Amino acid sequence: PAAGSPSVQHLLRHATHPNETVYEVAEFQSLSATTGFSVYFDVAIQPGNSGYLIAKTNGGGGLRHFAVYVRSSASGDEVRVYYTTSGSDSHSVLTFRSVTLADGARHEVMVTIQNSAVTLSIDSYRAEQSMSGTLEDCTREGGDCVLHLGRRASQTGLNGYPIEGAMYEALIDYGRALNAFP
Repeated sequence: PAAGSPSVQHLLRHATHPNETVYEVAEFQSLSATTGFSVYFDVAIQPGNSGYLIAKTNGGGGLRHFAVYVRSSASGDEVRVYYTTSGSDSHSVLTFRSVTLADGARHEVMVTIQNSAVTLSIDSYRAEQSMSGTLEDCTREGGDCVLHLGRRASQTGLNGYPIEGAMYEALIDYGRALNAFP
């Protein structure tokens, strides 16, 4: 998408200090439960590191309206997509296993939502799973709705499961479910 496209919001673009991976996004639009959207990242995650690429949560971070979490362990990496569906007061999770992401190398990562379909793309890897319903977003910015890059909100305010490495770019395309990296 073009940088001037009204549906594209650059959350982080050409970071001057890409080794700083934790950002609180002050201005954001709500994600729509009825239309497709995509989140894109250009990242290099430290080997063996686990943490959030993006998290839109309630103020305490417990309820994840939408989040992308990278988990690395001795048995391999996985990406978890947390979401809340319409009418639910708890989140669900989709787990994409056998991915390579926390290896220190630079990767393009994209999560696309189209109705209840979730597609994860990492470089040439692509997989799709289905949510149990359509995504319900928090729409009020403030204490009940917080968007972070590189971590999620935390009740203690100290941790939030930060990702370690470099985040070079992050964007959300609210208007379209993209089929290719921007």
